[in-house]
Amino acid sequence: MPDLLTREKLSFTEFFLLLFVGGFSLLVLTYSDVVNHDYYVLPVVAECYAENQSDFCMKIREKHNLPSDAHIDLGNAYWQLLQIQAVGIGVLLFVLRVGFGYLATKTFSGLLSLKGFIWGGTFSLLFLFGWLDFGYYIMQHKPIPDQLPWLDQSGVFVWLKVLGIDPLVVDRGDLYLAMLIGAILILIPWVILVYKWNQVRKIGRQIGV
Repeated sequence: MPDLLTREKLSFTEFFLLLFVGGFSLLVLTYSDVVNHDYYVLPVVAECYAENQSDFCMKIREKHNLPSDAHIDLGNAYWQLLQIQAVGIGVLLFVLRVGFGYLATKTFSGLLSLKGFIWGGTFSLLFLFGWLDFGYYIMQHKPIPDQLPWLDQSGVFVWLKVLGIDPLVVDRGDLYLAMLIGAILILIPWVILVYKWNQVRKIGRQIGV
């Protein structure tokens, strides 16, 4: 596949390459999430409960510009960093895909731009629809909890949680549903684009005849 990313033709071969690159990127981000959360964020949040006014906890709260009784909010910087990383990787995939196409053809087309958005959007969808949360437990060989309340106000789960057993709390079924929807949203645009491309090529050959 030396010229795969330089072709104008849309193919499922590129789609599978996209899944590999996006999946690998998500794997790296998941590993980073496990290390940052379990080895740094979780111990601090567990230690610095609201009533703990120790020097260590007060310094941490001051560093985060939080009230003296802050607890769960001590993890806000971690969540923000995770979101920045997810957006950054999505933008990087967009730039790389468009860059490879432009360097090969010396032209910038609407189709190339669309491919770039699909590459970047695929990673974003994997992140937004719970694949990172799923990978967090799989990577550590842990069972997924029955409920995941920390996702209650996160992204698509604000709306999807109402479909589960408890409409107020995200449960394991909501996570699986979100992952399925994300996978479908990734697949459908590519199927449509490949189909439309083949139709255009077919009409072009008929006109040529």
